[in-house]
Amino acid sequence: MRNSISRRIRSAGEKKPLGILLLDIAIMVMFLVFLFMAGTAVAAFREYQADRVYQPVSLYYRMEDGDYGRMVQMVWQNRVMGETDQEYAEYYAVADYFEAAVQYRICTETGDSAGAEKWLEKMADAEGRLGMFSEEKEKIRTCLGIR
Repeated sequence: MRNSISRRIRSAGEKKPLGILLLDIAIMVMFLVFLFMAGTAVAAFREYQADRVYQPVSLYYRMEDGDYGRMVQMVWQNRVMGETDQEYAEYYAVADYFEAAVQYRICTETGDSAGAEKWLEKMADAEGRLGMFSEEKEKIRTCLGIR
């Protein structure tokens, strides 16, 4: 019994048959091709995301979901891409108000009254630009626990 098992296990110096060797090489080549294709796909996706300008409807859905943090990221992405169209103005104001409110809350909690005043002014500026989204002001204040 032991002899039959040991015959099946190749010794370290024994050569592989040509068919097995070719199959091993084909598998390695396919794996390298897969890695190259995956890397290319990831790079293309990143490039697509870097050049993306978010449409007003995307900003609206983030606002409706109360995902103001993501909305701020999207607005800054648009600003970096040079998107300053007037149809975005009120969405940008909501994001600016949220960003200023977060900073205001941080300053008030850490006792930085000068910083809190600065961010309160920025909140007031953004509030003046909220337009049809003026109700978002109270939602943001409630969300952040600002009275």
